[in-house]
Amino acid sequence: MNPVSLPPAGIPTPAITDYLQPPAVGLTPTATQGRPFREILQEKMVPNGVDVQFSAHARQRMEARGIMLDDQTLTGLDQAIDLAREKGGHLSLILMDRSAFVVNVDNRTVITALDQAQLQSNVITQIDSTVVLPTGR
Repeated sequence: MNPVSLPPAGIPTPAITDYLQPPAVGLTPTATQGRPFREILQEKMVPNGVDVQFSAHARQRMEARGIMLDDQTLTGLDQAIDLAREKGGHLSLILMDRSAFVVNVDNRTVITALDQAQLQSNVITQIDSTVVLPTGR
């Protein structure tokens, strides 16, 4: 067995705090030096000029249900939110070709997404308005 060697007498044993360094003053983490990750992700998901956000729940539902949105559809969704806002909507159901979205109009955020199967068998509650977009948009 190897014996444990102790430092010579008179030399203090280092404490854990000796290894901890105080934070450098004036430095910020590199993640906050540029644009926020959320902003970059939103930019990649939504084309320029379109102000629509997707909650984590909505993104999960879209992925699970195979709902894909192209630029034209996102633009239509953006315009539908504008229409709902003009009419005083706050929590709107937006019906599109083969899908529907429940949208918080005030935050311009899609809360959840439904495909045609969910539309056939669901009751959608607590909405105050519905926007129906023409097909082929």
